[in-house]
Amino acid sequence: MKCGCSLALLCGIALSPPAFAGQTAASATVTGIVRDASDAVVPGAAVLLRNHETNQLQKTVTDGAGRFRLLYVPVGDYHLSIDAPGFAPAGVNLALRVGEVIDVPITLTPARISEAVDVSAPAPIVEAGRTQVADRVTPQEVDTLPLNGRNYLDLALLAPNVSRTNTRSNDRFAETSAVPGTGISVAGQRNIGNSFVVDGLSANDDAADLAGSYYGEEVIREFQVVTSGGVAEFGRASAGTINIVTKSGANQRAGRAYGFFRDDTLDARNP
Repeated sequence: MKCGCSLALLCGIALSPPAFAGQTAASATVTGIVRDASDAVVPGAAVLLRNHETNQLQKTVTDGAGRFRLLYVPVGDYHLSIDAPGFAPAGVNLALRVGEVIDVPITLTPARISEAVDVSAPAPIVEAGRTQVADRVTPQEVDTLPLNGRNYLDLALLAPNVSRTNTRSNDRFAETSAVPGTGISVAGQRNIGNSFVVDGLSANDDAADLAGSYYGEEVIREFQVVTSGGVAEFGRASAGTINIVTKSGANQRAGRAYGFFRDDTLDARNP
């Protein structure tokens, strides 16, 4: 019995890190310190984070130093509200993007009858704990920018230090050479050094070091292009990492219809 328990515990420890690593890569983290008007910290304040699209809630309370930390938050638009006895409620809207670690300082004011403080200015975003160089392609860019061929990875070219590479370099991989998006060079490196992560999980063809899956642009919510100094969760990439988050369910229905029309009458005439 003792041997069986030890084996189960060992397996649990061995399997846990990848799960947490996947959650970290595909989500965001929100931290902050709650203070009053005299700059004293406010312990025991209730912190509530609400997703505008799904109404999903995350709750916590500030510790003895007035600090709070919300981990593994799915990307999206949120409202962060703070409530403490003797203080007016405070709130701020946040747009959380993939891979972000943001710090939101909150200052509470003494409560008055039927009073609430709504912070309308953008919350300061500080990623002091990150050393990686990365750019993000937002949901608005994925949804509105024109794409010839409907390959969302073409939007990775918006990031600095990213360019197209010679797709002929994939010819030796007959089974994967036609995968869209593999012809992206990061920092001048070969495209086979790129790594693709979808919702925190590896999406690579390990036999050829290329993207193992292709997704339509309607499936993609946003993605992050890491060009240097990627965090440990990305590990294997020797060039760049494409960190993708797919769309989740919401309170509203949405869809898109499209088609392609080609006719000889639309072709250019030869002289």
